[in-house]
Amino acid sequence: MAIDITGTNGDDVLNDAPANPAASVNVTGLAGFDTIYGSTNADTLFGNAGDDEIYGNGGSDTIYGGQGNDYLEIDGIAGSTTESELAIRAKVVGGQGLDTIVIAPGFVGQVTVYGGSESADAQDQGDNITVNLGTNSYAEIYSNGGNDFVELGGSVREIAGELSSRFYVHAGQGNDQVYGFAGSDSTIYGGVGADIVDVGALNAITVYGGNGNTDAVDGNDQIFVSIGTDDFVADDFVPTALITGNGGNDSITLVSTSEMGVQASIYGGQGTDFISAGNLASNSYVAGGVGSDVISAFVVGENVSIVGGNGTTDPTDGTDVIFVGVGEDASAQVFGNGGDDFLFVYGSGSSTVYGGAGDDTLVVSNQNGDNNFFPESVVLYGGQGSDLFQINGRQDDRDIAPIVRIADFNFDEDKIAGDQVNDLVAISGRANNFQDILNLSAGTLSNDNAAIVTVSSGALAGTYLVYDSSSGEQVVNITGYTGTADADVFTDPVGLPGTAELLV
Repeated sequence: MAIDITGTNGDDVLNDAPANPAASVNVTGLAGFDTIYGSTNADTLFGNAGDDEIYGNGGSDTIYGGQGNDYLEIDGIAGSTTESELAIRAKVVGGQGLDTIVIAPGFVGQVTVYGGSESADAQDQGDNITVNLGTNSYAEIYSNGGNDFVELGGSVREIAGELSSRFYVHAGQGNDQVYGFAGSDSTIYGGVGADIVDVGALNAITVYGGNGNTDAVDGNDQIFVSIGTDDFVADDFVPTALITGNGGNDSITLVSTSEMGVQASIYGGQGTDFISAGNLASNSYVAGGVGSDVISAFVVGENVSIVGGNGTTDPTDGTDVIFVGVGEDASAQVFGNGGDDFLFVYGSGSSTVYGGAGDDTLVVSNQNGDNNFFPESVVLYGGQGSDLFQINGRQDDRDIAPIVRIADFNFDEDKIAGDQVNDLVAISGRANNFQDILNLSAGTLSNDNAAIVTVSSGALAGTYLVYDSSSGEQVVNITGYTGTADADVFTDPVGLPGTAELLV
């Protein structure tokens, strides 16, 4: 049984609770600035014309603001998650105008919110939407057209068997802002326009700057995500994040508060993007996409790929700048792809760096601020073009030193950034450890000379380029080389972009 209440064309206050507690109320406001209160049951409330205030007082309410700048609120259901309350299904439709929609703290159930008139209203104006959810709750939010502000207030499960709150947000057209705590397993679309998404999350999250994976016409988005885990996952659980900037010059920042890091898939998309990703767990993938991108990442897992373009073999990519730190027992592959790229790796893990097409600069450092790291291994591939290799910091004296290896050095085109030398002396012999190589080249380094040391036998058999520098002797393992070796292979690195304080 439902009770129907209709207002007048004036400014009405409609607040009639039904005599029958089981009955619902259908309230219709007409013209005027109306104030409407629903019952605790499943009510349908219409504001229609005018700047209305509508309050749903619990239950599976449906609220339509209609025309005007409306204030629409659904009360929370505090302190309980009983089976009947979990069955609540609420719906709020702002309609035309600059609306304010609030789902009050403590709401438990499912709610769908439209800033305009249903899901695809591109003519809607800028709305202010706040959605608070309790545990075991879910919200779908379509803010529609206009420059909207959406605030998320999720809840974290506190006992086993509960679920943290979950959101699906589509901000729609306009320069929108989405803030707050997004709970767990949520999905956010910025939609068309230059959007800001700044959210925290647990366990898993998906964020698109535009309308999905392949939205090339999206604007310049700013995306910041902080992700961790709750207290009810296994100790080795790794949270996941999928972030896509889409079109435009985007800024993407991912921070992990989990001890296990975050398994991330990040795609900058088209445009000149800035991507910063911390504590990347195993099998993470970061791609700058089309354009000249800047990527900064720190790796704590294995088999992590950092890509300047749209894949590992993208020859049409722009000029990228990539900084990658690799933690202990971690490993990373870095791909510059097309363009004249600047690739910088540091840390105590293992890394393989591919410059790709273009005149690239590949820098290896065992220092980060005041900390010294001795990398497990570093392999450099310059690729096509005249590449510059710079190895900073000195080698340590372990029996099998972590010697940097250049796998495709071209003596006729490529350069090593280091102290200028007059002669390049050829030496051969046996070497079982790092010091053996230095001993073979002794007597050549003090006279502004360098040495190509061919180790014919021993644990370190191979070809090495040895030279003196301001930070100590440098040893580079040269494999797959071409061209004729001479002293011109060395070049003064002064003026090299980004390396003024990192000279060998």
